[in-house]
Amino acid sequence: EEERRVHEFAHSTLFLESEWNTAAGVAMMWLCGCPYVDFVHCKRIHIAHHKDRADTGSFDHQEDLRKLRAPLLNAVYALEYFYMPVV
Repeated sequence: EEERRVHEFAHSTLFLESEWNTAAGVAMMWLCGCPYVDFVHCKRIHIAHHKDRADTGSFDHQEDLRKLRAPLLNAVYALEYFYMPVV
């Protein structure tokens, strides 16, 4: 259900103002367990997918995790250990 809402926010179909859709999309990404994913970047890739009918990119969470500083990385691992979807 939340993933569908993210999709609708990406298409700016739930609010009249694009800024509201973006803000809600960012919040929904957190609720879906994707707090480190840039919603605006995902939106751009998704809209390009519709326009170009091709995959325009990929998200490699392992690479992004390796870039985190140790305290934040340890927090991610701790939350994942307790089944809190962080990545």
